[in-house]
Amino acid sequence: MKRILFVSISAPPKSGPESLQVKKYIEELSRYFVIDLVTTKSSAYGWNRNFGKSLDQFHERVDQVIELPGYTNRAFSRIKSFLPDTMKFPDSNFHFHLFPDKVIGQLKNEPDIIYSRSTPFSSAILAYKLADRIGCPWVMHLSDPWSDYLNGEKHNSWESKCFTRASSISVTTESYLKLLQSKYGLMKDKFFLSKNVFDEHSEYLRPTGKKLDIVYAGNLYGNRTPLPILDALNSLEPEFQKDITIRFFGNRDLRIERDILSYNLSCVELCPAVAYDKMNSIIRGAHLVLNLEDTSIETDLVLTLPSKVIDAMGQRKKILSIARPDAPSSRLIESLGGKVFDLSRKEEIQAYLIQAIKAVRKQEFDFFKPGEPDLSYSAQFQVQYLKEKMDSVMANKI
Repeated sequence: MKRILFVSISAPPKSGPESLQVKKYIEELSRYFVIDLVTTKSSAYGWNRNFGKSLDQFHERVDQVIELPGYTNRAFSRIKSFLPDTMKFPDSNFHFHLFPDKVIGQLKNEPDIIYSRSTPFSSAILAYKLADRIGCPWVMHLSDPWSDYLNGEKHNSWESKCFTRASSISVTTESYLKLLQSKYGLMKDKFFLSKNVFDEHSEYLRPTGKKLDIVYAGNLYGNRTPLPILDALNSLEPEFQKDITIRFFGNRDLRIERDILSYNLSCVELCPAVAYDKMNSIIRGAHLVLNLEDTSIETDLVLTLPSKVIDAMGQRKKILSIARPDAPSSRLIESLGGKVFDLSRKEEIQAYLIQAIKAVRKQEFDFFKPGEPDLSYSAQFQVQYLKEKMDSVMANKI
């Protein structure tokens, strides 16, 4: 079997959506390749802390794990917070790409191909340096846009350097694919689509709760705000408020947590991040999954599709989404029977919540049954396509 050197800061047993995507991709890629993983040591502290036992089996899929220092404990995190932004390039994991020789020195076997996943973008820069030193093909994946969201000459320069060196470059959405093919016309054939995935899709599980149960699973920060749904809840009549619960699972920045608490809504619960398997069980028992996206991005195109939307599709849950109508998630969610509202639609959000509450009261559970999942988002389908790309790259020694 050919050997992949998989480079990703985000990897199990760390929590976080990108770590879970890495888990799903490695589990499928290990059917076709021997895999060595370069990542950072996990920590019991921070938003991407180690969830431990729920992901212990992951390393059975990997031949060698090289863990570079993560510097994510409380002391180092505080020190890094005081460092100038110019030093923390391209992100807070800037130290990851400083040790390519250390990685090469620890490798037991030379790879046939390198595969990197970013964000964080430091993964891409380390992969660039490794590909340069080892001299093997490199498939580069961007989970989020790079210089199109992070402005600055240095970001533009490193994106261009990586794109030039990479043999092939994958992205998660068609909108970002088309943008890059237009922007980098001379290398447009390098770019291809590699979607976020679910591992297995479940049978529809009818929710049994007597209250409308809505679950949000993920981090809340910056402009990813729950205020539209809270405004709609706050204006509901008490007779409806008593028959709904919204639970927010995950990490929240202090400003957003204060905003949520300021509403003083008894139907809203703030919950910590929980292990992947436990979160799956919670979502499977809920009536609806809530998706919140940053609607303030000042670009003509929305370039991202949250992996939590794909997870909910695999878990056979209907989605209530607050997002721009042109977001890649919006068409997918609506095709599965979910509802999408933008920030200004408080009355429409409120009307939908009332409709859902009445459906629970009447035990009309078909209201919550989603459409069939799109199997092109399955890990099996996407990894088979990625394997073909890798085989082609290695055959041509690109």
